[in-house]
Amino acid sequence: MATVDRNTLKSWFIRGARPTAEQFVSWIDSFFHRDDDIPAERIEGLQKAFDDKADRKALETVSGLVQEIRNDLNSETGTLNSLASQTYAAKVAANAAAALAQGATQAAAEATEAAREEITIMEALRLQLVISAALVPSKMELVFPAVVSIRNSGVPRIIARLLPVYALQNVLFLPASGDAVTVLPDGRLVLNHTGSATVYVIPTNATHLHRSATITVRNPYLRKVAGGGLRRTSSGRLRII
Repeated sequence: MATVDRNTLKSWFIRGARPTAEQFVSWIDSFFHRDDDIPAERIEGLQKAFDDKADRKALETVSGLVQEIRNDLNSETGTLNSLASQTYAAKVAANAAAALAQGATQAAAEATEAAREEITIMEALRLQLVISAALVPSKMELVFPAVVSIRNSGVPRIIARLLPVYALQNVLFLPASGDAVTVLPDGRLVLNHTGSATVYVIPTNATHLHRSATITVRNPYLRKVAGGGLRRTSSGRLRII
């Protein structure tokens, strides 16, 4: 049915009137039911309110976006400043690390060179010790005249022989008691007077092998032959020993 205006509808339902079924239908169709969907254009001012609200919403949205952009820019600026600071700090740290690395490399090179020199010295000392140990004698043989005549025409001496033969043959002669003889550095004996003298013979490289040599200097005497005569030299002189 067609929509009927409000005044017409009122005229159908005045006192004493008898509305028809069609009028009731028109009356019902002229109004919106609670379950009906009311078109927006039928509500007075709704579209304008929607438009105004849309404009405000858009404005608020744009303002929000602008604020977000501003916030993002501020955040990005802070991030860039932080990154710049970190980059500068990292550059400073990298330069310091490079300097430390260079110093460490130099120190390592110097330490390596010093270690090489130390190893060379230690190797030389080791070889010296090995050689010295090899040259240490283990035994000493001593030959000397226990009794010698003050008129001895030869050159008596103390002979020290260190074994093994490749050991250092260095010995010292130190007087222990008496001065009847003097021992020269090469072992030769200087006869001073009759009497006795004791001399220490000490290997310089093995002092534990030291021994003593006691030498008696006596007066000369004549030797006899088997028949009781005096012994003579080939030139006919008396042999004094």
